[in-house]
Amino acid sequence: MALYREKHYDCIQVHNLPDFLVFSAAIPKLFGAKVILDIHDMMPDFYAASINRGMDGFPVRLIVLEEQFSCRFADRVICVTENARQALMNRGVPEEKISIVMNVADSEIFNRRTAKNIRSDYNQDLRLVYHGSFTKRYGVDLIVHAVNQLRDQIPGIQLSLIGGGELRDHLIALSEKYNLEGKVHFSDSLVISTELPGLLRECDVGIVPNHNDNFTDGLLPTKLLEYTALGIPVIAAKTTTISTYFDETMVMFFEPGNISDLSSKIYELYRNPE
Repeated sequence: MALYREKHYDCIQVHNLPDFLVFSAAIPKLFGAKVILDIHDMMPDFYAASINRGMDGFPVRLIVLEEQFSCRFADRVICVTENARQALMNRGVPEEKISIVMNVADSEIFNRRTAKNIRSDYNQDLRLVYHGSFTKRYGVDLIVHAVNQLRDQIPGIQLSLIGGGELRDHLIALSEKYNLEGKVHFSDSLVISTELPGLLRECDVGIVPNHNDNFTDGLLPTKLLEYTALGIPVIAAKTTTISTYFDETMVMFFEPGNISDLSSKIYELYRNPE
């Protein structure tokens, strides 16, 4: 409010989570400011996945109600995919109120024409990469299990895990349990976006291993868009939203949560590098 008194903004954009943050713009809206609710993540779906409940459960229906009131209060609603737009419409948000602004890779940074391709000596090894948050719902541990399954079939297999999060200690312990210290490599810290392209282009295949729940089924992971922007082949979990924007001529799909299927797809690309 102090900034509004000073600047008298004509438009205020509020990012979720949670959706009800949009009501922080109530007084500016009262005095004529337009309000945009920017929904990067669908709050009811996120909550349902967090408590392992269906979308028809009473607590989740309360969050849906909160979403509806928040969208009704806003003058415009932004979401990031067509699937999210359809979900909002199905929950009562008028179609004409919703715009899609995709959360795509920054073309100034993730650009295959300008990014240096350090990896130019493909032989009998295979370098996999995952970057981003180390959380259970993103399935990062599946890649470590897959590397362990493939260690004899692909003796030179390597995995770079770039990022951090709640699963980091578990992933380190898992790699130690499988004696993968020389095959699984962790970044020492979070990496700034301008440094990522060079690290990613050292690798052969990007992995997007999301589990499939109410929340992740609606995600179009930014890391997937960053890999493709750099021209890096991708193996991705076949969720609803990913398969809406990508088909099997663009990425290699595997069944979400299925370690054996992920391993077989990694091996298939290893055997057929072209």
